[in-house]
Amino acid sequence: MSSEHLRIAVFAKEGVKLPQEPKGKVLKIEELPEHVIFEFAKITAGLVSNVPLESLSVLRDNTHLILGRLGPEMDPPYLAHRALLPNSDDATDYIVDIISSEFRSLLENYDVGCKSNLDSIRLWLSEYNPSGKFTIQPHRTSNEIDLATIIDFLSKDFKNTCKENSINEKSYKNFTRFFCINDQDSHELDCKFAMLTSLKYRYGWPTICQF
Repeated sequence: MSSEHLRIAVFAKEGVKLPQEPKGKVLKIEELPEHVIFEFAKITAGLVSNVPLESLSVLRDNTHLILGRLGPEMDPPYLAHRALLPNSDDATDYIVDIISSEFRSLLENYDVGCKSNLDSIRLWLSEYNPSGKFTIQPHRTSNEIDLATIIDFLSKDFKNTCKENSINEKSYKNFTRFFCINDQDSHELDCKFAMLTSLKYRYGWPTICQF
């Protein structure tokens, strides 16, 4: 069972009697780790999702560096900074800005964005469509193009690529649908991406700092 970032998988131990033994759901103990990784990969495999996964790994492995730069010795200058602000409560937001800046610097240093570069895109497209043939507008065979042309679209000037391949420039309206898998709703995904790139998401419920 899957829903967004949640996936639940149920397996049975080897030797357990079941009314109807589901194929592939009865595992030996030594097989469990591999299957857990496989199930986890089903909700994390992707171009975009690989970047936050790599980012979290980098931040976890380098927590000591962040704490070393933002240790207790920063308390005195922080308090002085707070005292000199017209609105002292702004200091708490400033601390968050500093931490965000340190996180960004660390992620840039480890180049986590490479998880979604052209090499990764080629692999994703090859996995998505092993045939190597793609149709920009579904149900219209006249716009069938190969993987090399798709890479051109993703790495070169869009208008020139359209002219070189005799493709209508208005095909951009169908590009999200073109990359969708199975019955994904391209319009809904476009809306989600627009919100992701323009709105600030509020995680969890508002909390008040308490001591």
